[in-house]
Amino acid sequence: KVDYKSYPECNSKVHDGFYKSCSNVKEDVVKSVVQLYKQYTNPVIVTGHSYGAAVSQLMAMELYKNGIRSIVYNFGQPKLGNMKFAECVNNMLGNDLHRIVHDRDIVPHLPEVGYYHSCGEIFEDKSGFLRTCICNDPTCSDQYTLFETSTSDHSIYLGHTFDCSTSTV
Repeated sequence: KVDYKSYPECNSKVHDGFYKSCSNVKEDVVKSVVQLYKQYTNPVIVTGHSYGAAVSQLMAMELYKNGIRSIVYNFGQPKLGNMKFAECVNNMLGNDLHRIVHDRDIVPHLPEVGYYHSCGEIFEDKSGFLRTCICNDPTCSDQYTLFETSTSDHSIYLGHTFDCSTSTV
């Protein structure tokens, strides 16, 4: 069982562990980015892989609440919250959210019960071809059941192999 944490800004629920990870750093990150944003006024690019993708999406929402536009490029992101949370993300980040999923990557299918993705999926098939998906597109990552996914596909994105044990690409 995965625990939810209340996400009051969306009147919804979010994964407790991802929320705590974001909460642990958000004050310092928001403070630093706000300072830089005043100087440069460009959108902020936020990115992550796997657990880092989950935390980066939450951080982008924190930045948005502080008046900073963030463009999110995430790789192998797990599901973050309930349906109300996914809808809130769609409203908040809209077309600035890009969740790249490599073919049969297992992580975007987790946690399985009661958790949902927001829109913005870009599906990378096994040949490396990328295509933009409509929300909950059954021809993208949703074409696979959890039992048809692969842990090895979680470490391959855009032709590069991620080695999570050494944090290198």
